[in-house]
Amino acid sequence: MGWTTEQDEAIHKRGESIIVSAGAGSGKTAVLSERILDYCLNGGDIRRVLVLTFTEAAAEEMKERIRKKLKENKLFTQAEYIDSTYITTFDSYSLSIVKKYYYKLGLEKGIAIMDGALISIKKNEIIRDLFTEYYLMEDESFLSFLRKYSLQDDKQVANMVFDMTSRLELIVDLDKFIEEYEDRYFSNEKIEEILSSYMEYVKEEVRSFIDSLKELANEASYDPKLESFYLPLSEYLSHLSIDDTYSNLYQQIALYEFPRASRYFDDRLKELHKIAKDKLALIKKDVFKEYTTLDMMRDEIYSTKKDVLFLLSVCDKVLKRLFEYKKEQNMFGFMDIAKLAISLVKNDSLVKEELMNSYDEILVDEYQDTSDIQEAFLSLLENNNRYMVGDIKQAIYRFRNANPYIFKEKYNKYASHDGGYKIDLTYNFRSRQEVLDNINQLFNSLMSDSLGDANYKKDHQMQFGQKDYLDLKQNIDFNMDILSYEKDEDIPFEQAEIEAFIIARDIKEKLLNGNQALRKKSFSKVSYNDFAILISTASEFLTFKAIFEYLNIPLSIEASLDLKESILPTLYKNILTVLSGIKSKDYSKEYYHSLASIARSFLYEYSDEDIYRLIYLKEDYPILEDMKNLLITDEISYSTLFYNINSIIHVYDKLSKIGDVDSSLVVLEYIHNIFKQFDTLGYDIHEASLYLSTLLDSGIKMEYKPGVSASDAVRIMTIHKSKGLEFPYVYFPLLTKGFNQADMKQSIGLSMKYGIFIPFVDEGKSSTIIKTLYSKEIRDEDVSEKVRLLYVALTRAREKMILLLPKEEIKNISQKNIKSFSDMIYYANSLSSYFKDIHLEDYHLEDYKASLKMKSSFNGDYKIEYEEDCMPNEVYKTQISKELKELPSKELKKSIELGLKFHRVLEVMDFKSIDLDNIPMNPLLKENLSVLLNDPLFQNIRNGKYYQEHEFVFSKDDLNYHGIIDLMVEYSDHIDIIDYKLSNVDSDAYKRQLGIYKDYVQTISSKQVDLYLVSIIKKEIKKIELE
Repeated sequence: MGWTTEQDEAIHKRGESIIVSAGAGSGKTAVLSERILDYCLNGGDIRRVLVLTFTEAAAEEMKERIRKKLKENKLFTQAEYIDSTYITTFDSYSLSIVKKYYYKLGLEKGIAIMDGALISIKKNEIIRDLFTEYYLMEDESFLSFLRKYSLQDDKQVANMVFDMTSRLELIVDLDKFIEEYEDRYFSNEKIEEILSSYMEYVKEEVRSFIDSLKELANEASYDPKLESFYLPLSEYLSHLSIDDTYSNLYQQIALYEFPRASRYFDDRLKELHKIAKDKLALIKKDVFKEYTTLDMMRDEIYSTKKDVLFLLSVCDKVLKRLFEYKKEQNMFGFMDIAKLAISLVKNDSLVKEELMNSYDEILVDEYQDTSDIQEAFLSLLENNNRYMVGDIKQAIYRFRNANPYIFKEKYNKYASHDGGYKIDLTYNFRSRQEVLDNINQLFNSLMSDSLGDANYKKDHQMQFGQKDYLDLKQNIDFNMDILSYEKDEDIPFEQAEIEAFIIARDIKEKLLNGNQALRKKSFSKVSYNDFAILISTASEFLTFKAIFEYLNIPLSIEASLDLKESILPTLYKNILTVLSGIKSKDYSKEYYHSLASIARSFLYEYSDEDIYRLIYLKEDYPILEDMKNLLITDEISYSTLFYNINSIIHVYDKLSKIGDVDSSLVVLEYIHNIFKQFDTLGYDIHEASLYLSTLLDSGIKMEYKPGVSASDAVRIMTIHKSKGLEFPYVYFPLLTKGFNQADMKQSIGLSMKYGIFIPFVDEGKSSTIIKTLYSKEIRDEDVSEKVRLLYVALTRAREKMILLLPKEEIKNISQKNIKSFSDMIYYANSLSSYFKDIHLEDYHLEDYKASLKMKSSFNGDYKIEYEEDCMPNEVYKTQISKELKELPSKELKKSIELGLKFHRVLEVMDFKSIDLDNIPMNPLLKENLSVLLNDPLFQNIRNGKYYQEHEFVFSKDDLNYHGIIDLMVEYSDHIDIIDYKLSNVDSDAYKRQLGIYKDYVQTISSKQVDLYLVSIIKKEIKKIELE
């Protein structure tokens, strides 16, 4: 193939370290593999090249590309070396080094990788053990810390320690960091530096406020009737200066009473008045707070010193004990392996020299995704021979500890030929000219050094390179479409549902029109798999799936799922619990609960009558014989036990009963790997059961990739998942969804610039200025990453991009208040010509409502084929355990089933038009529903706006709350919160729960909030009054 001038330079330039900025679709992988071929053609040995990637798939693809090129150029000997070369991931390479030199690290041979979930569980166990020691010693520092930072028990403090250790583990030289922490972060110089940074932040906010005031005063000055308004305002402005001292600024701004709006204001002045007034309120609340002087801030930081150092010492103990445990097991996490490799190379000159002399060149793919630890390792190996390929505009993995500023700093240095050489690849060989023009048009206005960390207009505009598109002329406008619609509040559909309908119809139209897409060197008609839907999160995937099924369009969900979303891990945990009970002859309630769950599952499908006889009458059933056969011999490995479970119970043969067999097979392989670790760790069956129980109850996410779906289907995936892929037509819905800002709400954290922050405790708890500076730092970084995420999303399209946006009043959006992708589009203000009106009445959405009623649930909150194991925790664990001393009676079990079915029906109930006859249900359920729904509380809902299963996250008193409100109804003068309960509505715990719901609602509305509990079994509605 013909190479561009820039590509040719990237292939042949040698003699110094090089960074290649490779934009989307620029042929990065082709250039990288061609460079290695060129090296071999000039007498180089492939074994003296180190190629590091971030995924096994990328490494394998690179190997095959290079192998093919070598064979095509008759370098057969070099091609044979491919499988023994280091074309691999960072993790695999680090592990190979540690395994090779294990004896130099004081380790045993046969080092293995420990499951991340197991590490987390063990860390929690160590924290609990350490706390127990502190209690026994009556350690005053510990007890004092507890008094300040715990609530009812020490759980919150334990979580603080867990979270802080997770942050500390990312530091390259943690021992040095801890040793030097006090001198580094509590020195007078550092405190003054922090105060100086905060003062700059104050000036920045004050400057913004002054600019708003000036705009308001200037606009008001044109109207003589407003002289009494703008003259005092102008006088006030004349005395304001951002160069004033903090104390003076506090006096002038924090104590300033903002003038009331004049009755002569027009709409523009009203808007300017509100903007300036809101800015002042935020400055008073978030910037000046209660700080009248800088000394107050200084004293507050120093007052946290003792607690910060104690927390750091606790974390140090936890991490040291955790490492010793890993060392005893000879199993480590990949983070440990990387640090061990760094320690080895750093402290052993012979090893370092050997490794440095082993490679003529070190090539790094996707360099923008490098972490601090990986960069530290690379810097020890390089010898002016590093070749780094990446794209700062596609740096979207900060949540995986990537540090994009490593790339940015090196790119800027090499641009000045300081330490290396910079090459830009800007030609795009993926997309149509129109697609590239649209993307350039947006990001020329949006992405900059301060927003996205790249000067897009100067250095990164994409140029059209795929000339094959010029060979086919279609009567189609390939410029982007922004489909804009008016959402009437009376339309009983969520945004995701509306946009799913719009996309589905657009896909059908393009199929009917016979649109064609480029495939290699020719064009052919599009099919379903030429369309992709990209969303920032996976939360609405099932909504799209349901609507596409309704419209008979195949849709493939392509996303990593949480293992806990499958019923199989719970099933295997229950089997281990039953086996543990049989082996120890401990037939506890937990044993019978697990046995009943297995019996009811798809493996046995016993009826209620069968389970009653099995559990209460102790009759023999085949399930008991199967369980006993699994324990015929004591001395079997967990791998063998896993095989026996599948063989005796025929798990694989029955997977079709739960659907998606391919994904279930992936889950079973994951479980098999966990079982193999039980062998390595020497767990007995009770410990193995406890491990799985802890894992399933924890917040630890265990990701797996589901099986492959039908080939000809529309694909839906997250933007992160789409990176590295491309599609002819790409849709971008839910652009108004707000970004997750959980990181900025953390009450504790670590900034390498400012140090550890924890709440300042006096009479209450409050955040220090370090937390404020950290939040600003994180917020700026997060918005920049979201800009890059939008770039990654849009550059997946080859033929056309289609965006969806509900019509809304255009806000005064600045860089500081960007909170969604739609904000970015309006902020850039460069795409107005691509908006197209969509009229929802043309889509007949109401026809879908009847089918929606027939569904038990769209959001997947309840797991299929399970009864007791899918009971909501607050129902089963608190309510049932309070009322029963033995296993539930059959009558009560029926009541529980009623409660679950009631809850599911209400999740999808159309309260504007209640029609129980169209919902299939048993007579008892219909009777209870009829009584409750005829109550005025439910009858009045048709006069309000309601929200079902409303999920929320909010913070109060430095605590984060996350919950789901069953039903929230908004009226003109008040809001009703309605919570469904099984039976009892008198519990104080329920009142506390509703209190949290009320606190949350009051953060988003000033309306009166009324609280109600609904008893399903008692058919009772109770209004709750909080003290």
